[in-house]
Amino acid sequence: MRVADGEGLLRAYRSNGFTIVELLIVIVVIGILAAIVVVTYTGISTRANNTAKLDELTSFGRLFEVYKAQNGQYPQQQLATSTQPTTNPYGNTIAVGYCIGTGYPNAGTPSQPSCYSMSTGSNLSYVYRENDADATAIRNDLATVGKIPGPVSDFRVNNAMGPVAFYRTDRIWLVTVIKGATINDCPSNMTRHYPSDQATLVAQNYRLECRIELMK
Repeated sequence: MRVADGEGLLRAYRSNGFTIVELLIVIVVIGILAAIVVVTYTGISTRANNTAKLDELTSFGRLFEVYKAQNGQYPQQQLATSTQPTTNPYGNTIAVGYCIGTGYPNAGTPSQPSCYSMSTGSNLSYVYRENDADATAIRNDLATVGKIPGPVSDFRVNNAMGPVAFYRTDRIWLVTVIKGATINDCPSNMTRHYPSDQATLVAQNYRLECRIELMK
């Protein structure tokens, strides 16, 4: 009878609620499940954003090629001169880039729609303006042969985004920014633009730049 009474007391005790150990186990399991959900969602979101940016750049690449097929040269090809510009529109001695899309977020000082490195301060070393005259001329040329993709997908990695066009001496680079796990994550129809090694990729918060090369 005493054994039966003891079992009855145990059942009565357990029927009143969970023990501390059981509650801790439940909390740990919930935490693990929540972490799995967050990681899964983040991964899916990143892949979706990467795909959008790469598709965007591919569309621009096709539009550049259509323009060349119809006009014999790329839009505003004279910008790719034998003497590469040494100063961008803001006084910095680097190559000039052009925002080829529309709907870029504001950046720089003064704050205006801009592409590539999205500086929020006065350092405009790699901030290019959507409304620059040459960038506008490029888009106007492209619009004569097709619809400009956009507005651009606002996906920034380590405060940088594309697409941006760099007009070089003998070629044009169309560049966008994705979040890559390795430096080899650019698709087969593109080339890695930056960085050159995995350590730099990690240091740059996995900022991976992919480019399409258009030869003059």
